[in-house]
Amino acid sequence: MAALPHSYISKSQTQSEGTVKVSVTGLSEQDIAAPSNFGGPGDIWSPEDLQSAAISSCFCLSFRAIARAAHLSWHSIDSEVELVLAKAGKNVVFTEIHNKVHLVVDDINDREKAEKCLHKAESSCFISASMTSESFLKIDVSQRG
Repeated sequence: MAALPHSYISKSQTQSEGTVKVSVTGLSEQDIAAPSNFGGPGDIWSPEDLQSAAISSCFCLSFRAIARAAHLSWHSIDSEVELVLAKAGKNVVFTEIHNKVHLVVDDINDREKAEKCLHKAESSCFISASMTSESFLKIDVSQRG
């Protein structure tokens, strides 16, 4: 890992109508729109979708690094993140993060080690750690085969 601090830059551009064009150097441009809950089309990524995806992918990447360091043998991980957007005082904010995780390990006898790694990944994911939302982790561990 490169020394901290790190910097991440994106650019957004839009007109009075239509999608927002988001770009990051070296990556393809992405169309973004409001989610259907806010009158958007519902078939284009929204900022809310991107936030949820950022949490689930950060969690998986954090788990991968932690499992490697712990010498945990595993096959696959699925993380389904639900963000709850609600009114908190005068603001509308994400109040809850629900992460349902299914981990497939090579040996079910590693369940306890796997669960420790999953909990550590939850606390290590800097995307969700940067939010004030209450976080809930539901774990399902099964054996490959």
